[in-house]
Order: sequence, then C-alpha cells, then structure tokens
Amino acid sequence: MWSKKRFILLYLLSISFLASSQIFSQHRIWFDESQLSSEAVTPNTSQLGSNITLNIIKPDLFIIEGRIGINVTSETLGTIFYVLTEESGELYFVRINQTREITEINQSQLIIIRVIPLITTFPGEYHFILNISGLFDYNHSFDMFLGMGYSLFTIALIFIGILSVIAVLNRRLSDKPITSTTSISSQINLSSQSDVVGTISCPHCKKSIDEGLSFCPECGERIPEFLRYNPK
Repeated sequence: MWSKKRFILLYLLSISFLASSQIFSQHRIWFDESQLSSEAVTPNTSQLGSNITLNIIKPDLFIIEGRIGINVTSETLGTIFYVLTEESGELYFVRINQTREITEINQSQLIIIRVIPLITTFPGEYHFILNISGLFDYNHSFDMFLGMGYSLFTIALIFIGILSVIAVLNRRLSDKPITSTTSISSQINLSSQSDVVGTISCPHCKKSIDEGLSFCPECGERIPEFLRYNPK
C-alpha cells in the first residue's frame, strides 16, 4: 500500500512540474507597461501613424500553450482585427482570428492571443505571422519554440501511468506468499502414513491385531519379535 501511495505521489508531482513549467513559460507575457523589456516589439510611428502606440510581447519558448501580448494605446476609438497563423497554415497550430474594440482614448489596452498547438504537433521552432487591421494596419512575423506540446505531454502522462500500474502490480505479486504444492502434498502424505497403524495376524489365534505388540490382546500369547511387524 505504501508503494502505491509513493507512485501516486510521483504522478501528482510530475503533473505539478509540467503545470509549473507551463505557467512559467507564460508568465513572461502577463505584464503591465512597467514590465516592457527588450523582448517587446515596438513599431515606429511611420508604420502605425502618430496616434497609435503598439507593443507586442512574446515568449521565445513556451511549453504547451503560449501567449502573445498586444498592448495598444490609441487617440481614437475603433475596431481592430487580428489574425495569428503559423506559416504552414493550420497544419501545426490553430488559426486565431478575433476582433477587439478600442473603447478608451489614450489608455493602454492589453490583448492576449493564445498560441494553441494541435495534438499532433511536436516540439520545435515554428514561424508565426501576426496580421492586424481595422483601426490601423500592421504585420509582424517572428519565431517561437514549442518545448513540449500536447503530444509529448500526453505521451508523458500515459508513460507515467503505465509505470505506476506496473509497479503496483509487481508490488502486489511480491506480497503474495509463495506456496509449494509438492512440499505440502509430501507433508500430508507423511503425516497420513505416520497416523495409520499396520496390522498383523496373531501366529497363535490367527486374529488381526495391531503390529508392534509383544503379546496378543486376544489370546495372551507372546508374539515373536520377528513377527511383530507386517513386512511391506
């Protein structure tokens, strides 16, 4: 039972580790303006116009699902449309096509775009294209590295589960007492033989009596020593 608990604990720790890795990889894009770093992409004014400020923050590496942050500040209200695709189309990642309303003037608004790999997508570097239109037009291409994805995540969970089941079964088998049918049968036979007393025929009265007796209990005559046991 203790072994089973240990493997369940190992399984939960593995899940926690994978979840923590995912959170860590995504934490780099949950930001405010004071956290903008050299990872942020800031287009120049000629690309957007003087009334738009745009910052794009992306992780270089994400474990399972990634996040991209778009920080928009505008002097006018309007609607923006953004499309995120991988250069292979929808072969490896889900195509994101969404709309966002700019409802505040000269106020920073944060837009979060999910980067969702398909279940069959394996780790590696992928090239993404972000197209923004509507209130302003802007295109940006960049590379990001997928560290694990759902494919390896699923394989890892299945592998850990199989190991846990095998370990529990082995533990149960090792706890079972090993009995030998042959030795038990031999003990039973020996015990049976020792409990059964043979008989002989009294050489005088010819009646059946237990072997090993010095005198016949029927006639009282002495039984010669060589006749006291029944030869087998």
